[in-house]
Amino acid sequence: MGFWSVARRLLVGEPAFKDSDIDTREVDEQEVIDGRDDDNQDENINEVDTSKEPAVEETPPLIEIVSVNCHIDGDHMDVYGHILNHSREEVELDKVVLLDQKKELDNFLYGGESREYLLYSGPLWDSQTVRNSDVVYKTKEGNYWRAEHYVRLRYLSDTDKFIVDEIKLLPPVRNL
Repeated sequence: MGFWSVARRLLVGEPAFKDSDIDTREVDEQEVIDGRDDDNQDENINEVDTSKEPAVEETPPLIEIVSVNCHIDGDHMDVYGHILNHSREEVELDKVVLLDQKKELDNFLYGGESREYLLYSGPLWDSQTVRNSDVVYKTKEGNYWRAEHYVRLRYLSDTDKFIVDEIKLLPPVRNL
């Protein structure tokens, strides 16, 4: 039954569907279990077989910058951050990108371990355009992951510049 048939019935005050429109044929219980419908076999050709075991994906270990501390000396800023490995497995920290500056860490963090690293060393930041930071790390299987973080900057009115105030994880962790 098409759209216009239903619309015509509604306009003349009749019910949209009649009992004769409903398929009342008997359905074999085995058809319901198997998902078979002999009348619609052509439609079932392209169905995906879901009985197979799904592919197991590696769960990414969670690495996070949990706190930051800025040291300001004139127009120069050093940003130190504690990086925490929330997982049980050891990971190799590859690099951190913060305020358009890449720092190679090349260090290992055991499961549950936290360590402080220099994340940025350079001039005070003069705009709020860069708001993300990335931590790139590798698992023992050799897979690389990227944990993106949101960077909140604080404005210093006396210098008309910005410093890093806080860094928060932006889930999910992405596979590279």
